[in-house]
Amino acid sequence: MKKYTWEVGKTYSTKEMIQLFGVSQSTWSHSRNKLLDNFKQYYEYDVSYEGRSIFYHILKQFGEYNKPLRKNDSLRRDAIYSQEIIKVIKKDKVQTAKNVSRIIKDEEPIIELNHKEGTVYENTRLRMREMFGKSLTEGGTIGGMLDKVWCGLDRQTNKYFPLSEKLYDEFKEMMRIERNETIEPELELYSDYENGLIEKEEFYKSVAEINFKAFLTAQEDFKDKYGYRPIKVPVYGFYDIDILLFDKAA
Repeated sequence: MKKYTWEVGKTYSTKEMIQLFGVSQSTWSHSRNKLLDNFKQYYEYDVSYEGRSIFYHILKQFGEYNKPLRKNDSLRRDAIYSQEIIKVIKKDKVQTAKNVSRIIKDEEPIIELNHKEGTVYENTRLRMREMFGKSLTEGGTIGGMLDKVWCGLDRQTNKYFPLSEKLYDEFKEMMRIERNETIEPELELYSDYENGLIEKEEFYKSVAEINFKAFLTAQEDFKDKYGYRPIKVPVYGFYDIDILLFDKAA
């Protein structure tokens, strides 16, 4: 079986992408969107342009790449994931895609698909976004988010439990302390952008990375003290079963 590998952090030309996909120029021309839509299940990437040339910068890998399925196989895969996701959420509506994937990866229908753990997570994430939407006001094909609550995860049972107000306040204080440490580098970035030393895209990306690092550090500080990371978790609901605050998506 042909192995497909893209190196995280590397930038590939269109010609190199075609070679790695193992397709002809003609196939790429006619099926590029289909190939890239499938590729997004396994890799996160940025696209840049130099004249008429397109380059693909690989940012993150989610799982081992598999070529696009035929339509019937794709529908079968999606149906299996949807079925297992629904089973989990009917038992416990406070969930993340990561946790649902941890639960369903050991179910026989998922095992039979022979998917790597990263692939199970990415398929779960994509299906849940379609089924329940991405926000409290959006909704998906079968339901939506009723709420989001700050929780910790019991790894033994794969169940989320709510943070007390006191613990949430403590986590916010940890975050505030970390954010104070980022003020100076952020101010320098603002100045560099204002002075034209960096472009807007680089500015936004750098500030986001600094803030995300502060969040992760605060999470680790909390975990060191209490043994788990705090995270805000969606509470999912189904149309015709739960009371939702929005109409079903058209």
